[in-house]
Amino acid sequence: MIREWNLQHMEVDAKEALRMLEKKWRLPVRAKLPVAAVDESAPVIVVLSKKKTMAYRYLNRVVYHVNERIGNKALSTYSTYVNEEDNKGTLRRVRGTHTKLEVVFLPAEAS
Repeated sequence: MIREWNLQHMEVDAKEALRMLEKKWRLPVRAKLPVAAVDESAPVIVVLSKKKTMAYRYLNRVVYHVNERIGNKALSTYSTYVNEEDNKGTLRRVRGTHTKLEVVFLPAEAS
């Protein structure tokens, strides 16, 4: 689907559209903030780091949240299955004002 979008909007052939999707990104690197120099006349060395770019931080944060949501959904599904099949855990409201329920296990049941 993305390749087809590239074909239409970028006006390239199929091979070029695929190459554009597979090529590595070279995101700009943000320089580290210089440490306050003791001597004002001494040159300040700026070291470049790929982990400090805004794009790296943004992408890393998003991937982390995606993985966390997948894990939470898997855990919720598994605990619901255990509750229905083995009658372990109790259903409780997530908040007093909401109708959503979650399965809560006693420490002995969880172990």
